Amino acid sequence: MFGEKETVDYQKELDALRNDINCMRKDLGELLRGVVDLGKHGAGDARERVTSEIGRRLRQFNESYRNLKAGSKQAAGTIHHTMEERPLTSVLIALGVGLVLGKLLSRD
Repeated sequence: MFGEKETVDYQKELDALRNDINCMRKDLGELLRGVVDLGKHGAGDARERVTSEIGRRLRQFNESYRNLKAGSKQAAGTIHHTMEERPLTSVLIALGVGLVLGKLLSRD
């Protein structure tokens, strides 16, 4: 289906996006805790800065999500194209993957 290099590159991109999203989630959580703390102390200016930072982080998160979605659509298109070019190979690979997953999931 995919060449080994394409699969590795695509997997690296997905891993990097997942890592970025997890970092943004962590940062967002810290920012929200900061908002709560600032609310307790009544720091209006700091609250605005934190709110602005949350907005910026949410925009980054949304951009990463859109990139991940676009990458997924592109990968799906590539897989579809490859399946049309080599249907027998695709079926055999799917069968092999299914067997491996079945073995892994059936272990107790």
